[in-house]
Amino acid sequence: MATNGSTVLLMVKEGTNWIAVGEQTGLSIEESVNLIEAGHKGMTTQQYVYGKKEGSISLEGLYVKDDAGYLALKNAFKNRTAIMVRRQENGVNVEDVECLIESMSTEFPDDDVSTISVELKMNGEWTPAG
Repeated sequence: MATNGSTVLLMVKEGTNWIAVGEQTGLSIEESVNLIEAGHKGMTTQQYVYGKKEGSISLEGLYVKDDAGYLALKNAFKNRTAIMVRRQENGVNVEDVECLIESMSTEFPDDDVSTISVELKMNGEWTPAG
């Protein structure tokens, strides 16, 4: 995957349309699979089978361009509404995943830029952008 020019958008649903409310170029995505122990007494080594997959996305210093976008994101969190994360490469939509907001924090330092951090849990698989 190319890293230069990669952007992630946070999208909130308004009516039937998804609206971009935030943008992030520096974030981390972690995906993992739970392993289920599948050994038995006669085995001398442990064996596993794949269980459920999960993913999380951490956004530090999320860019939200205006108050309307910030309020839409806060309302999605407050109302427990799923959002969509869209990954772009050089301005072209690549893939989407539905997410739930696990936590959201905002810092308002004196005489400095405010920052928003968001922790998301993926609610399914990445799909080609629609």
